[in-house]
Amino acid sequence: MNHETVIVDLGNSLLKGMKEGIPSSAVVVPHSLKHVTAEKFRETQSRMKKGLGRGVGTAHDLFSYNDQYYVVGEKAEQMGADTRRSGGVKYSKEYYAPLLMSVLLRLYPNGFDGTLAIWAAFPPGDIRHVDVLQSSIGGKHVVTLDDGRLITFKVKKVYTYDEPVGGLWNYLLNGDGKHYRKGVATGYGLCVDVGAKISNLVPFYSDGRVSYERSVSVDLGIHDVMQQVSDILLATPDYQDSFRNVRGSLPFDEDMRNALKYGQYAAGGYDLDALGAVADATTNLRMQIKQVYEQQLGGARAYKFIVITGGGGGLMFRQLVEHVLNFAPERVYPAADNLDLMHLANMYGGDKAWAAMQAQGVR
Repeated sequence: MNHETVIVDLGNSLLKGMKEGIPSSAVVVPHSLKHVTAEKFRETQSRMKKGLGRGVGTAHDLFSYNDQYYVVGEKAEQMGADTRRSGGVKYSKEYYAPLLMSVLLRLYPNGFDGTLAIWAAFPPGDIRHVDVLQSSIGGKHVVTLDDGRLITFKVKKVYTYDEPVGGLWNYLLNGDGKHYRKGVATGYGLCVDVGAKISNLVPFYSDGRVSYERSVSVDLGIHDVMQQVSDILLATPDYQDSFRNVRGSLPFDEDMRNALKYGQYAAGGYDLDALGAVADATTNLRMQIKQVYEQQLGGARAYKFIVITGGGGGLMFRQLVEHVLNFAPERVYPAADNLDLMHLANMYGGDKAWAAMQAQGVR
């Protein structure tokens, strides 16, 4: 029987997945989930069966699973997603498993005739929820697509690893997972992982040993920054016309992610200046990370080098170097060579570590 491994990082902002050893297979899906009614699902099925589904979208956006009906990804963002879950409630079968299904459907649009192992990343603070995570996605899963097809995935094994450690592995290891990259720094280092809801600081040694007992989590992440950006933009008098019909907050969607990356927010056909809003919005997160870094983890003196990882780490890399770490810039390294790929670093590192585990006989 065929057997493959999928590495996933179902983060609080983006869902990421890839086939073992194939970085080019990586898929990225916005972490947005929307429950729809059985009636809406069947209406779409009816259109598909009658050949009217062109333009409706791809079959992995809308599906039925365990007698519930879900939209996951960009469409869910556009429809007004259900409240994003984090912490323990995130890992329930009715929430976490559909997130995984949306990733697997993109990797295997026609299902997989065999068994899968899942190598899943999780935030260090969620270690107490790992058993629930594993039970939620282990076993047989049957998904009904909007075109009527039944897709089956059989998950034989579920393994887990800490998200920031994945970023660390991505920096330290070659693609084969068995050798260290040339030119990596040596000595005692610190990994700073800025995620969507949680940021983590994890000391480690360059030979791969991790000081889990010294790791510290900050209950803030890039979603908090997005909320602050939303509040500031909505309160800007010159932008009132662009946001006249907004109720509540601006969505945490691609427009918001682009605002954090490029300092511009697209609304009403305009590219609104968001540079000041982003700078102000990151202040609290930067201060919290700096406080933990200096007061609990020894500050700059304690480390030979620093690795920054996570999607938030990519967005805030320069701010962390210039305003938080007080560390020689040439000794602060991104976990991915390209800052635009930092949201994938923890998953890519997990893939390298999986290769090392295979060499030790784990399957």
